[in-house]
Amino acid sequence: MYIYNITFNLEESIQHEWIAWMEKFFKRTISVGNFSAANIHLVMVKEEMGGVTYAVQFHTATQEKLSQFMQEELILLEDQLQQNFSGKYVFFHTELKVVSQFQP
Repeated sequence: MYIYNITFNLEESIQHEWIAWMEKFFKRTISVGNFSAANIHLVMVKEEMGGVTYAVQFHTATQEKLSQFMQEELILLEDQLQQNFSGKYVFFHTELKVVSQFQP
């Protein structure tokens, strides 16, 4: 399994609108078939720079689907974020590969 993680630091004033917007983006992205699931996680660490931090994770079974997302959807995501929330967030992204998983 592969996970595409984007960690966002947001101005607190936009967090509810941003979550609603991300949920719509998830539905569209999952319907395209690149990902099997997506999650939003609240990061429980208080940032010195202020704001509120969320980790967004997109899950997929193959490297090819992850690459397809990065080529086709990521630019769209970044453009739409800029249009809707310009100057009110910062982010960084990480590609992850699950190497071991435990489930009781």
